[in-house]
Amino acid sequence: MSPPPGFAAFLAAFQPGVLGKVYAAGRGQLRWGMKRVALFAAVFSMSAAVAQAPQSHLVGDWREPGGSVIRIAPCGEDVCARLVQISATAPSKLDGHNPDASKRKDPLCGMQIGTGFHVTDPDHANDGRLYDPKTGKTYHGEMTREGDTMHLRGYVGIKAFGRTEDWTHISELKSTCV
Repeated sequence: MSPPPGFAAFLAAFQPGVLGKVYAAGRGQLRWGMKRVALFAAVFSMSAAVAQAPQSHLVGDWREPGGSVIRIAPCGEDVCARLVQISATAPSKLDGHNPDASKRKDPLCGMQIGTGFHVTDPDHANDGRLYDPKTGKTYHGEMTREGDTMHLRGYVGIKAFGRTEDWTHISELKSTCV
């Protein structure tokens, strides 16, 4: 990865000869000046790295095979998944299978069912956690987009022992429950 444009010129301005003229008053000031330059360079390089984070094609609304709609959206540095439309054929509108009995009367609409998916490139995210309201179980997960299809893989421990579900991208969602 090459340095951002103008960064080399910035560093060239702080060659020892230049600093010697600017901070000729004393050696302690020279050290403090170099610390400021190092601090600025560190902050500048971190902001450049954040600006170059991959943009995700995963973001948007997706219909799962049962007819409900899940919205993939940024959440912090990752992407998350939230139920925004419940299918009319869904067996329940409540989280009846939640292992925590106090949450079994919570509505499914608006529920975050996927968290912590790290975007590795525009069409892939992994290391996420998926909650399946149909079973009340939580799985590790990864997402892969191919055209208008999202392959969502949930697994326990090893990816080979999981299941993939295909979701279809929705370009315009007419109504949501949130």
